[in-house]
Amino acid sequence: MEPLNRESPDNLQAGNLLALVLADQDDVGKRDRALALANANVQRLPTEAQALATLCWVHFRRGELAEAERAIVQAVALGGRFSAEQAYYFASVLAKRGRTKEAVKLLEPVLKSPGGFLYRDSATELLKQLKASLP
Repeated sequence: MEPLNRESPDNLQAGNLLALVLADQDDVGKRDRALALANANVQRLPTEAQALATLCWVHFRRGELAEAERAIVQAVALGGRFSAEQAYYFASVLAKRGRTKEAVKLLEPVLKSPGGFLYRDSATELLKQLKASLP
């Protein structure tokens, strides 16, 4: 992914995928690189929900919940639909911020829809935990 990103730095898909992979690493330097890539994509394409969703996840993985939530607010303000992965990113942030009902509202329709997505198992577990914590 890194070579593709070097060859085509304006390729949103390549930059996002690389940022997502790096964000999930334990190495702080890799997470810093993920943040730089995600920020560059948002600066270049500020109205692209996919770029904002990636920035959200990168901030989340870095433990920067306020910044992650700001990216969600920006993405939601753009309108449109979110992918299952993006809904999972957003629900994860909302759950960590104590906004359980909102997180559940994001996850339920995603998990009811057919078809797979990368985080289905994690989203299912998160939804189960969130529902158990509701009064």
